[in-house]
Amino acid sequence: MIFRRKKTEKPKSQLGLALFNYDKIYNSKLKSLIRLIDSGKNPGKKKTDKILDDAFIEMNRILNDISKTNFKTDYRSDKIRDNIINIINTLKDSLGYAKSMDYDYSKIEGSPVFKEIDSLPLIRENIRKKMQDIESDYT
Repeated sequence: MIFRRKKTEKPKSQLGLALFNYDKIYNSKLKSLIRLIDSGKNPGKKKTDKILDDAFIEMNRILNDISKTNFKTDYRSDKIRDNIINIINTLKDSLGYAKSMDYDYSKIEGSPVFKEIDSLPLIRENIRKKMQDIESDYT
């Protein structure tokens, strides 16, 4: 088969797997939702609440997997873990705030909590560089 889709393997390192799962959640579930809210349209509350609840459960699972009690690591990896935890908590706080305001863009647009989402790609890029420094199997 010439046009077979390239299968991506799950990373073997714990931090790589956490970042892989975060990327999967963000790209498959949350990216389009954030774009929809940012455009000023009000998404369907029932469907959006279900998507966010599922995403929050998965993000809590990631946070539990890489917590300091469940995953011991060296100094450089510890800094990466802190950045991953920071990016997940920022995303959860911002989307939780949007949920509390019923996804109404007029209420959300001026808040500093929701504006933190704009900095997430930059933080993700910094994490990617640090993952390359420790020679991770996922960047």
